[in-house]
Amino acid sequence: MLELSDPFVAGTLANVAGHFVCEYLPQAISFLKRVIRTIPAECLTEIPPKDIIARILFESQYYTDESEVRKILEKLLRASLHKETSSSVRCAFVEIAKQLSPIDAKILINLGNPTSLLHCPRNTNSLMDNAPLMDIYISEKYPEYEREVSISIGNLTRLGLLYIPTRNMGSVTIEGNDNGLIEKFRNTNFFKTNYPHEDISKLNIKTYKAYLTELGLYFRQLAFSDV
Repeated sequence: MLELSDPFVAGTLANVAGHFVCEYLPQAISFLKRVIRTIPAECLTEIPPKDIIARILFESQYYTDESEVRKILEKLLRASLHKETSSSVRCAFVEIAKQLSPIDAKILINLGNPTSLLHCPRNTNSLMDNAPLMDIYISEKYPEYEREVSISIGNLTRLGLLYIPTRNMGSVTIEGNDNGLIEKFRNTNFFKTNYPHEDISKLNIKTYKAYLTELGLYFRQLAFSDV
C-alpha cells in the first residue's frame, strides 16, 4: 500500500504543493491517502498518471466534500490510481467535471442511449419569444418540461458528452417521430398552461435522437460508478 513516504505520493504532492492554499495541503494529503486506501494493493497501478492526479488534487481544494464536483473528482482520482482504468483517464475529464452542474450530472447519469428529445414551436398567441423550444427532455424522473434540463442537454452537447445529429437542422427528424413521447409532452402542465387553445393537429412537434458519445459513456462510467 502506498504511503506518504512513497516516491509516487511524495512526488505527486511536490508537483502541486506550491499551487495550493497553504492551509489546504494537509487536506490534499488526506484526500489522496483516503482514496488510496479504498483500492486493494494488488489493483494499484504501477505507473500512475502523475499530471492528472496532481490536477485532480489541485482542483479539489476549491470544492467541499458535499459538492457534486468533489465527488466526481474523487471517482476520477480513484480511477487514476487503479490499474484497470489509469491509462484511460484524461485531463479533459477534470475540466468536464468542473463544468457540470448538479442537474447536468443527474441528467447524464439517467440518459438512455439513444434518448429522444422534443422540438416544439412557441405558442403563437403567447407573450413568450418566438424561438422554438428545443432539447425538451421528458422521462420518468422528469415528467414535466423544465428549462434548466434543456440547458443541461445543451451543456452536455457542448462538452462533447452528447451528440445530436440534427442539432443544426431545426425540426428535421430523420428517424420518425416518437408519438408516445409527444403525447407525454402534451399531457404536461406546461403544455396545458401555455398551449390551451392551440390546434394540436397544426402544432408541428418533432422528436429527434441524442446519443452519448464514446467520451460521454466512458466519462459517465468513471465518474459515477465504482471501478
